Amino acid sequence: MKVRFLSFLFLILALASIAVGNVSAQGLEYLPSGISYADIGQEIEDYVAENQATTAGLALAVFDAKGPIYKNYFGYADIGAELPVTEETVFEWGSVTKLLVWVSVMQLEEQGLVDLHTDIKNYLPDNFLTNLKYDDEISLQDLMNHTPGFQEKIVNLFISPDIEPKSLAAALQDFPPVQIYRPGEIHAYSNWGAALAGYIVETVSGKPFHQYVHDAIFEPLGMKNTALASDLSDNPAVRDARIELHCYTASRRLIAECRHQIPLYPAGMATGTLNDFLAFASALVQDSKLGSPLFKEAETLEKLYQPSSYFGDSGVGINSHGFWTGFYKVRTLGHGGNTAGCSSVLQFDPISGIGVVVMTNQSAEKIYNAEMMPLIFGKFEDSDLAGYNTEIPAGFFRPARTTIDGPFALLSSNLVTMEESDLKTFWVLEQKNGKERVIYTINDLIRVETWELIVIFVLLGGMILGALYALWTLIGDGVIGSILRYRKQKKSGEVFPKDLPRRWRLLASGLQILTVLNLVVLIVQAMTFQRLENILWQFILFGILGIALLLLLALYLGKVRQHEQSKRKWLSHLSFVFISVTILNVLYWQLYRFWAI
Repeated sequence: MKVRFLSFLFLILALASIAVGNVSAQGLEYLPSGISYADIGQEIEDYVAENQATTAGLALAVFDAKGPIYKNYFGYADIGAELPVTEETVFEWGSVTKLLVWVSVMQLEEQGLVDLHTDIKNYLPDNFLTNLKYDDEISLQDLMNHTPGFQEKIVNLFISPDIEPKSLAAALQDFPPVQIYRPGEIHAYSNWGAALAGYIVETVSGKPFHQYVHDAIFEPLGMKNTALASDLSDNPAVRDARIELHCYTASRRLIAECRHQIPLYPAGMATGTLNDFLAFASALVQDSKLGSPLFKEAETLEKLYQPSSYFGDSGVGINSHGFWTGFYKVRTLGHGGNTAGCSSVLQFDPISGIGVVVMTNQSAEKIYNAEMMPLIFGKFEDSDLAGYNTEIPAGFFRPARTTIDGPFALLSSNLVTMEESDLKTFWVLEQKNGKERVIYTINDLIRVETWELIVIFVLLGGMILGALYALWTLIGDGVIGSILRYRKQKKSGEVFPKDLPRRWRLLASGLQILTVLNLVVLIVQAMTFQRLENILWQFILFGILGIALLLLLALYLGKVRQHEQSKRKWLSHLSFVFISVTILNVLYWQLYRFWAI
């Protein structure tokens, strides 16, 4: 009896010690950053206070597999009306919407309805893909990894919220982008490619994409306050709430109009509350043994975590079935998003199950969507990959996400250099087949050859100098010269003969200035997401101006130079050179190809 009593007492004490141990563990739970669960709220609130001057509206939550660790709302949905951000406030997810696409694809793959590695043509109508350069197959895995090879799509990314929306199929066929890279080789972020994957979900499931997501994701997770359709018509309450949200720049200046439709809506149209956003994020970090309400099999969630694309031969994953890798003290999975008026992020550590969701009504906001992340996940310099890169490669690179073919080819002149700050994240410099690139999260950087640099600097530099010379000619030889000639003629009574070279130079200068002004207006139109019909006429005008300038060159060679005064020949020669450079710009950057948008 004594032995049994002592055994029973030992059992009681052991159970008590386990219980006490669990309570103790809960009290000492820490984020990857080293900040405790109990302290993260104060840390975030102090961080918000430090950045209050540039904060408009903010909703965020830190969570793990058991639920929220910290959740709060800051600032205003409408600063002018002092309308605070609350749990009813809706924000746009932006590109985080793409995660709905990839989860949907994984669900269909789990059911055996799609194969991630087969040709996507098997799931599309005949001849749906029309701008393919390569015969290589494109797979769903390529779409997930952003390696199908499509160039950037510029026009009709955002349209008025009052326009009758097209079907997703029609939106995809509205000027599809050209394929400029071989599938599987280059990471070039693609909204069009993600929307194409959403359309494949439509063709396989037999439902509009937004309806499939409501049935397979929103309803199982209780997400009643999120809309997805391009006009938000799938949730009228959210559509009405979105009208109340005002938007601001990263520096807190009001954006006059920030409500838009996104025709390629699977790539970025989801709009909803923080609680719904959190519900989706939490479903991605369920205990792997118990699975997730998003999938029937626990193994599917585990598969989602596995890298589907790597940083070259480093063995480090860059993408896991559509979820980009983030590099902090730990490696995270997730996605960021930006629209014309909102920014958001969803990041989680698949090992610890700790994650964060952030929603703001500020476009291109970085303080909370990027710079705050080390509070949760720690600093990259404390990670096992911190010493991988010790030297920044010199020279110029072109982001792979660009436009090379068509009238927006000027975007390919956007060159970047790497800086010391790039050592604060992970990347791999790779040389393959005589070409050099930096494999970077979301978007590879491709080395620009020396001859390309020379062409770009000569063409664009020459065009800028030509515009300045043309302006000087119009003011000096045109306005001031005409005044002086008039006064001299009036004083002497002498009638000056017609100066054909002078008139030619003035006309050439006027056309040069008009060409540059048209280019400036085009850039502004593109940056403000104008519709195609507002941009198309500009490319037509480039064609007309190019032809007019060619005729001016022919006129000079055939007739004007015969009347040139020897003392002023250099002026016409300069005009001739700068006109030639302007024409070369129109031709090289394909500004005249209005039919190839």
